[in-house]
Amino acid sequence: FGFYYRMISKPEFALEQYNIAIKKRPNFSRAQRELVQVLLNLELFDQAYDQAKFNYENFKDNPYHIQAYFDCLVRRSPKENEAKLLILIDELRKINTPKAKEMAQMAEADYYLFVRENNPKALEVINDTIREFGIKNFSLRRKFNILEKSKNIQEMENVVTEYERKYASQNTNE
Repeated sequence: FGFYYRMISKPEFALEQYNIAIKKRPNFSRAQRELVQVLLNLELFDQAYDQAKFNYENFKDNPYHIQAYFDCLVRRSPKENEAKLLILIDELRKINTPKAKEMAQMAEADYYLFVRENNPKALEVINDTIREFGIKNFSLRRKFNILEKSKNIQEMENVVTEYERKYASQNTNE
């Protein structure tokens, strides 16, 4: 039910359901991962960070936990966590699956955006990711964020158009 409530934009209900699920099954990795997303949606950033770090430390071979921890760190204090962020990107690459490689490239784009403040390099990395793995919700959102930070309105509009073209008639979270 937590996933259902998250998908229909009822994060308070999702939070309650994930807490129930984790209480019943403390090692329920997917519920713990989803809990981070719900906490981020509720803007409970410290709790999201604590949960993401816990998940990462207990499930280091799970790319979704690595990505969630990276996302919390890069938005919390990117420059102070640069060394750890680079380690997390490398850990994603070492998993050596297409999904983990895609996650690593999206993390690398965020690294260039938030740590190095190199918007052109971040855009180059996310465009390479889209070319290699196709147009996905997550990669389009990252591209939009990069363009927004660059104040590139025309390209932001193009991303919105691309998003609408791909997802207008679908209900997906790719």
